[in-house]
Amino acid sequence: MSPQEFCYWLQGLFELGEPAELTPKQVDLIERHLDMVDVTINANNVHASVGSEVQGRC
Repeated sequence: MSPQEFCYWLQGLFELGEPAELTPKQVDLIERHLDMVDVTINANNVHASVGSEVQGRC
């Protein structure tokens, strides 16, 4: 999954669920999806969003 795809997925999660706060189960789900984000580095485009943090904006 690309960083952009993760952002779309996360946006959909919040739009559908409209949570006031996140449960531990929801946080785990978000972290598992974030772990699926690919790291792609080339001369024209750098995506360094991996692990449990996202660098840059969605």
